Amino acid sequence: MKKILLLSIILCFTELVAQSQHKGLETINLAYMAGSIRHPGVKIGLTYSIKHWEKEKIKRKTKIKTKQLVLNPQIGWYNHKQNHSALLSSIELGYQTRNNKRNFKHTWALGLGMVNQFNEGITYIIDDSGNLQENKLASRAYLTPNLAYDFTHKLNKTLDIYTRASLGFKLNYNSFFSILPLAEIGIKYKMQTND
Repeated sequence: MKKILLLSIILCFTELVAQSQHKGLETINLAYMAGSIRHPGVKIGLTYSIKHWEKEKIKRKTKIKTKQLVLNPQIGWYNHKQNHSALLSSIELGYQTRNNKRNFKHTWALGLGMVNQFNEGITYIIDDSGNLQENKLASRAYLTPNLAYDFTHKLNKTLDIYTRASLGFKLNYNSFFSILPLAEIGIKYKMQTND
């Protein structure tokens, strides 16, 4: 079941990449990611705008805030040295706000994904006939819901820089769950330059 869900997420991600000329595609994101804060990795993702609206406040000065719902499919990898490598894939629904006079955005997101951990070193399994055999691609897969916060600063018309913190919960980890904190710093290449 977990492998089917992982495959479905990957297929959805590739479908979204294939439709990159779609009007809702806002950014392509590339980041340095640290799994469990200290294990190096990389992450690539997309940001799609689902719904967009503006709110105007009039006091002494007129303030216009742009708000939108965004969809973020993403895939990443990190390496926990001498333990495991992990492949992460997820899709998130986020709420983004931006003050039009300033050059930054805030995004809060809720997501669902999969983490596949591939063991490092030698792993053995016992086959059906009771023989011990080496398994070179031993792995574990975990369904991982997550919460995330993203702070983005506009560099120029086509590039943004962002930092992101997320907290994932690997379900069925030793019959309970395990917390997976992730930190990212990266760039967003804007497909639409209307802001």
